Amino acid sequence: MLDVTMSFKPGQRFIEFPNRKVAIGSKYPTFLIQYTKGVQGLLGSDVNFDKWKLEVFDDMQLKLLGAMKYRFTVGGFLQTNRVYFQDYVHFNSNSTRAISSYLNGFQLMNSYINSNAAALSYEGHVEHHLNGLLTNKIPYFKKLNWHLVTGGNGYLISNKDYYTEYFIGLENILKIFRVDFVVAHQNGAYVNSSFVLGAGGLLGSGLSDAGNSRSVSIGF
Repeated sequence: MLDVTMSFKPGQRFIEFPNRKVAIGSKYPTFLIQYTKGVQGLLGSDVNFDKWKLEVFDDMQLKLLGAMKYRFTVGGFLQTNRVYFQDYVHFNSNSTRAISSYLNGFQLMNSYINSNAAALSYEGHVEHHLNGLLTNKIPYFKKLNWHLVTGGNGYLISNKDYYTEYFIGLENILKIFRVDFVVAHQNGAYVNSSFVLGAGGLLGSGLSDAGNSRSVSIGF
């Protein structure tokens, strides 16, 4: 099996030091392209498929309006002459209620039930961190320095099967924790709802930025 992944950020600027370069960002999002080819007969392999994926993601600083983070993905299979389950498109799920990542997963979806070898599928994740935009206007509550966060996750498979999650929560609790209330729907029908505890805030956001943010459902 052959796998090629490329990422690029238009307009990326750098500061150059004598022994290294440091990226200082761009006003444009990052694009990631991945192509996977299952080659029959290569090192004993018996697979034969072509799979591709395009991702666009960014962290938009909106000044007084807070910050918006998003990740959108489109991809699928060009051909599936011989493809096994482990090579399907798998969505990052949370069947244990303890391992799903923000902006790259689903908080209330069970593992593998939506894995597929469809020709086309879409996935999207959006978070808006208000950073005190509303909570700083509430007397006494603003002293806690807790901030609102809201957004949604979703996917669409071959223009027929879809799943959505919507959430609203508070972050920067003790400068580390984040609590969301999440509601999930499958093909428009209510599936589940739960409070979810994770990392998010002055200290906890460092985990999120590193792509290691994790959450745990505490039930509802």
